[in-house]
Amino acid sequence: MAKLTRHRVCAAIFRDDQILMVRHRHHGKNYWTLPGGGVEGAETLREAVIREVLEETNLNVEVGRFLFQEFYSMGRNYCFEALANPQQKAWLGIDPEDKEKPVEERILQELAWREVSEVESDRMVSKVLETLRKTL
Repeated sequence: MAKLTRHRVCAAIFRDDQILMVRHRHHGKNYWTLPGGGVEGAETLREAVIREVLEETNLNVEVGRFLFQEFYSMGRNYCFEALANPQQKAWLGIDPEDKEKPVEERILQELAWREVSEVESDRMVSKVLETLRKTL
């Protein structure tokens, strides 16, 4: 049987010295990550970034530089820099697959602008920062 491939995207969105992160609950575990998710159908990676960020944060973004890709169990994860209007307010969205679930069972649990200095050891954030430092 062929292995299912599902590519994912994520977005690094900065404001001042903060980065936007989403707290997920998955299989009973909570963790912070960058906004993003699976690429659907024939959409491009950039289209997937725009859709996923809108679903999770209610922000309309402009997709910037491609930062890096990494492998995960079902395919590849592509990370991009994304720009949001600083006047636009982010708030937690609902994963379309979770609309009928009670709040405590939903994947998306919390949204926050986190101080980069406090989360720079996060695996994804550290990869973003490493890539950005190389391009300066």
